[in-house]
Amino acid sequence: MIVPIWRPFLDLDPLDRLFRGVIYFFVIAYLFLGISIVADRFMSSIEVITSMERSIIVKRPGLDPMEVKVRIWNDTVSNLTLMALGMSKIHQAD
Repeated sequence: MIVPIWRPFLDLDPLDRLFRGVIYFFVIAYLFLGISIVADRFMSSIEVITSMERSIIVKRPGLDPMEVKVRIWNDTVSNLTLMALGMSKIHQAD
């Protein structure tokens, strides 16, 4: 446990309760900040993966071939797949 429950935890004076509350608040805020950083990196990596494009040449009858850029990933399918992958890793860790 990162932040232990200090003993005694009953019949505390108000200053001690305030001190413990402030410490718990900063620890929880620090942990949420870490989670937000990891989630931001994960979402930016999903964006990099799903924004990949490739060039294909479209042959048109009677006209010159035209080069067109198409996306490799379908946005909806890729986001759902990567979200499911992330959730399965979270449940595996439990």
